[in-house]
Amino acid sequence: MTREHVPPKNLFSKPRPKNTITAWTCKPCNASYSQDEEYFRIYIAAGASPDSDCGRLWKEKVENSTFSRSPALRQKLSDGMDVIQQYHKLNPLKDFDGKPIPDELIPYALPLESDRICRVIKKIIRCLYFKHFKFVLSPEIEISISTEPLTEVEVEKIVIEHKGFVGNKVDNLFIYWFDQQEKDGSIDWILLFQGGFKYFRATIKM
Repeated sequence: MTREHVPPKNLFSKPRPKNTITAWTCKPCNASYSQDEEYFRIYIAAGASPDSDCGRLWKEKVENSTFSRSPALRQKLSDGMDVIQQYHKLNPLKDFDGKPIPDELIPYALPLESDRICRVIKKIIRCLYFKHFKFVLSPEIEISISTEPLTEVEVEKIVIEHKGFVGNKVDNLFIYWFDQQEKDGSIDWILLFQGGFKYFRATIKM
């Protein structure tokens, strides 16, 4: 067994926050997430303000570390960005509300693999479940991730009614909330990164 940081400690520049969350995990299993967690960091840090913690994370750990060690990955993402721009010219991309995405934002769209990102999210939720319920969630229990967008009102509510966070309440680099349904025992989770700029909805179906 080993202690795992939740979320992965690679999302925080040094000196790391003093209120990091940890949970016991199987060491071989935990090690199998290493590359996906590095990939996940690309998604979380992308688009951050350059003078923010995430902006510095992008510069120091993504550009100067991940991409320098893996130029093939950087080239793959660059090629994918070109494909997105060409596709957008023929079939304009839309956001969750069905509104066309402005042309000036398309060059910043990253073609990331959702399966790898969701795999890390599910691990984070399993660790948080263990922290709060003191019980290991069976691998057979499904965690479904929703694409339903969050409203500004929901984000504000989560920030106020949060169950936990890492960092400080000003930056809200990572903050989470959950609620268990009386009807079927399922647990709804919302994870916020970058103060809600990046977020995930998920449900543990008990």
